[in-house]
Amino acid sequence: MATNIKDIFFKTLLLFIMVSTPALPGCSSNDHPDPLPPRVDETANEWVIYEVYPGLFEHRNAFNAIADRLDDIADLGVNVIWLMPIYEQGVENAFGSPYSVKDYKKVNADYGTLEELKSLVAKARSKNMKVILDWVANHTSWDNAWIQNKEWYPRDASGNIVSPPGMNWADVADLDYANREMRNAMLDAMEYWVTEVGVDGYRCDYAEGVPGDFWEEAISALKAIKKEELVMLAEGGDVSLLSHGFDILYGWNNNPSYTSAYKKIMDVYTSSNALRKGTLRTFNTGDVATFLRVSQDEALLIMVNPTNDAKEAKVPIEFAREDAFNLINNTSSTLPPVITLEPYQYTILKVK
Repeated sequence: MATNIKDIFFKTLLLFIMVSTPALPGCSSNDHPDPLPPRVDETANEWVIYEVYPGLFEHRNAFNAIADRLDDIADLGVNVIWLMPIYEQGVENAFGSPYSVKDYKKVNADYGTLEELKSLVAKARSKNMKVILDWVANHTSWDNAWIQNKEWYPRDASGNIVSPPGMNWADVADLDYANREMRNAMLDAMEYWVTEVGVDGYRCDYAEGVPGDFWEEAISALKAIKKEELVMLAEGGDVSLLSHGFDILYGWNNNPSYTSAYKKIMDVYTSSNALRKGTLRTFNTGDVATFLRVSQDEALLIMVNPTNDAKEAKVPIEFAREDAFNLINNTSSTLPPVITLEPYQYTILKVK
């Protein structure tokens, strides 16, 4: 790949934080700086992955809402759409996490129907974008039907099923990969979405929490269906995952600068009402993605260069030559009419 996974991850993270909301409102031509010429380079040898949390993208009928925005997503240069877990969500002991899966073969009814998901996948493929699903193989919800098979789960000395050790994930139950029946059921569920819906692969949650020999077996079975079209992305920093069949991986703890940058973004996000709950405006600034998040007490201007080249972009005219505070490096400045962002550079500016 022409770019490293850290660059692509932070591009994905910023776009996810700023854009994964209900449908974006339109803006009049007065709101938009003139667009710069579009990119003409190809991404055939790269994966440009756009992560979508359906529950934030649209509160109801998310599959159709995402399908309606595919042209906008494609315009970012995206060629892989990663859907966070789309399965029926657990209720028992739940915290509202989509990673607490109640049924591996059933879609979350709030997101839409199976047929609507099929339509989304087909429409994405018609626009030269693959679709991968988030797969949660380490654990299930406590009300998953599998829980009736206690031997499918590790148990404590009293015979009680336990949560994944050392993770503080009380809302889910750990799975026991020493059990052949459970492994077969997991393989069957993974094959289901590839054969029934036509998805192109998976982003595998906490991949290091599942035995490597299972991934080898699963990826081999999936490749028998999808051939070389299969996309397998692992959440994990252990490079041995590549030898188990994954195409690409990303970890959270192995690179101090990576972790530091991630924590900084999340500190800004969690402390900002505008980012978490504010209304969204978008601006047409060519290759640079530009958004405004507004709440009662603040307005934040976000500009992200999601390309592998330095890009100039016009600052929205209402903020040009106005004072702003950079929440990434904690500096104040007067915004120029045009700014230059280096490859994958981003900025979050408090403008009110």
